[in-house]
Amino acid sequence: MGIKHFALLGVLVWALSACGGSSSPSNAKDPNNPTNPNQPGSSDNCTYILAENITVPSLLVNTPSTCDYILEGYVKVSSTLTIEPGVLIKARQDAILWIDGGQIIANGTANAPITMEGLNHISGYWEGIRFAEGRESSFDHFHLKDAGQVCTSLWCPDAGFILDDVTVSFSNSSVSNSYVHGFHATGDVLFKRFENNSFYGNVWAGVVMDANYLEFLDSASDYKGETSPNGTPYVLVANGSLETGDTRTWKNLNVPYLIGGYLNIEGGIVIIEPGTTVVFGEGSWMDVEGNGELRAIGTPDKRITFKGKVEKPGYWDGIKFRDSDWDTNEFSYVDFMHSGNTDSLLSSYGAVRMVYTSSLKINHSHFADNAEFAVACDESDAYDQVTLKLSENSFNNNAAGDIDADCRVVE
Repeated sequence: MGIKHFALLGVLVWALSACGGSSSPSNAKDPNNPTNPNQPGSSDNCTYILAENITVPSLLVNTPSTCDYILEGYVKVSSTLTIEPGVLIKARQDAILWIDGGQIIANGTANAPITMEGLNHISGYWEGIRFAEGRESSFDHFHLKDAGQVCTSLWCPDAGFILDDVTVSFSNSSVSNSYVHGFHATGDVLFKRFENNSFYGNVWAGVVMDANYLEFLDSASDYKGETSPNGTPYVLVANGSLETGDTRTWKNLNVPYLIGGYLNIEGGIVIIEPGTTVVFGEGSWMDVEGNGELRAIGTPDKRITFKGKVEKPGYWDGIKFRDSDWDTNEFSYVDFMHSGNTDSLLSSYGAVRMVYTSSLKINHSHFADNAEFAVACDESDAYDQVTLKLSENSFNNNAAGDIDADCRVVE
């Protein structure tokens, strides 16, 4: 049979038909009637049709055919689905594999990868893979192609591979040729492993990620699409807040990070590696509050950059420190450009703004083409004290001035 089911109390069999062709195994049997050979289902030359929900532990086998399975319609996975190395699954138009309570184990090898692709190689030909609530899953040497459509329902992401509420390993794998984003991870996701992946040829971004998971992205993966560029050349950072006390490192990737709306660092430490670029969308901002800390420490040869997606003064808001009184907050060898958007009532009025009792060191950094101050501060009083340490910084074309007179600069 094309799918093998395993159960503790017996073997359960469900409807799985074969779609025949000259390359189909001669001994393929119809699971509904094991005494008779399968009848040809179409001219798609795949061995089996995958069209029923996975409700018991099941195995997709690597057959002698070039195409092993064709995915049709909506298939829900609520048990364990294991896919053998070398399996090729072709998906019909608008098909989707929806994981709700189940898991997928799709571990191929370098010589026998697992591939899921559209029956036709058209961007967004089928919907793709979506985890709504899953058990721990694993993808290695796994390639998803031609999946990812514009969502027509409320509160659903636009991507070909969607993770939500799941623990997952994703390595030596790829997502390509999506009509929207390639890979999307928000909600409650834990990465056990994420390395050496490639995201290419997607109409929008290769990866959209909640800020809580950016630390899992590795520098060896290709987020740009070196051989076939993604339409949006960034890792998109979803709007949200960091609240736990973890230390998270944003690695220097082969594309910038893009904050399109806002990011609040309310807990824990964010460390930005030397050489990293963070790009901000129109009117977007970053806030560092309370128990949150930010350390962006570059080097003379690998400076860190914060700039607007459009390179003009006043395009994005700024970075605000609010009651973040940690002497480890630091910018060194950092370039700030294009801030000063004042469309919000809570605008920063500076590339960097310090509010209430906050501490920050800025060293060897450069502020240029900002529509307001380079560094702005709320006036200190008996209750709130701003502690700002500056060393060997440079300034150019900051419309409101370089350092706000309300800033309390200390040695």
